[in-house]
Amino acid sequence: MPPTISDLANWPKDRRGLPIFTSTHDALLYAQLVAHDKDRQELLSISREDIYIKLKHERHSKKPNLQRMMDLAVKAQFYRECLEECQRIKDERFTP
Repeated sequence: MPPTISDLANWPKDRRGLPIFTSTHDALLYAQLVAHDKDRQELLSISREDIYIKLKHERHSKKPNLQRMMDLAVKAQFYRECLEECQRIKDERFTP
């Protein structure tokens, strides 16, 4: 089992600087690290919308690449899970 990343500086990122998630566990762990950081959450949200646009373009192309579509869908799913966990943490923090 790989070591748990507990510092955002050590989190693997893609060329654009977005976090790389390989599992739901990664998405939830990242959410724990950025639950207080609205800017990073907003970046994930914007990136997720960008992924949906790319997915739509791929879907409507003459020869859609199914593997690329799957990769984009999974990436969007991980971002969604991360954002939902951030929201859950926020709600839990402010619930008496």
